[in-house]
Amino acid sequence: VIMRKIYRKICSLLHLPTAGRQILDDIKQGKNTKGLILFLTAVILIFSGLYGMAIGSYLGGIQILYVLIKLPFFFLATLILSVVSAFVLDAILGFHLHFKQYLTLVLLVLAATSLTLASLASVLYFFILTSSSHDFIILVNVSLFSITGCFGVYAFFTARRFILPQESQKKRLLALIMWFCLYGFIGLQMAWMLKPWVGLLKSGETTPFFRDDIRGNVYVEIYRAYDRLIKGDYY
Repeated sequence: VIMRKIYRKICSLLHLPTAGRQILDDIKQGKNTKGLILFLTAVILIFSGLYGMAIGSYLGGIQILYVLIKLPFFFLATLILSVVSAFVLDAILGFHLHFKQYLTLVLLVLAATSLTLASLASVLYFFILTSSSHDFIILVNVSLFSITGCFGVYAFFTARRFILPQESQKKRLLALIMWFCLYGFIGLQMAWMLKPWVGLLKSGETTPFFRDDIRGNVYVEIYRAYDRLIKGDYY
């Protein structure tokens, strides 16, 4: 019975306007905040970890465990670095959410994103099995994260519309853009610092948890991977 309730609650994150209405109502009224934060954090840890295992399967072995640990850490560390700034900017612009409400709302978005990512793990695994190109798998990952990011935008907008029905659509859109620009900007560089993800080893090299060369820019590296793929000079 307990497992069935947990399953239904997890599934409700994918149907916020209907099945997830109770969660949105609890956030709106500030009820069961501690329980919701713990539940949503657990969802992020478990389901982002499942997608992390799929990423690590490109290299296999210990890399599966490494990315299983690193991807949930990536989600939560980026949240910690960005949520206070986003909340303060939200308040300065005249929005009216308490910090616990805002934190729970953001965790809700990340939990829904993690669930969507986990559902795409089989797609990533298929491409890993059928392609030997490191650059191609990087671009597949970027594409899948972009898809889940779009669902995150939908979840944020839907949840905010329910929690603050008096808020104008223009303000709601501004809050959404502000949050995702800040989280995305920090998150992409955080992903760069936590590399390797897909993993590419030189002959005789052991799998590292972190690369030593964390300097650089993730945006430049994504462009270079795309450029190598187009020119046929990929690896």
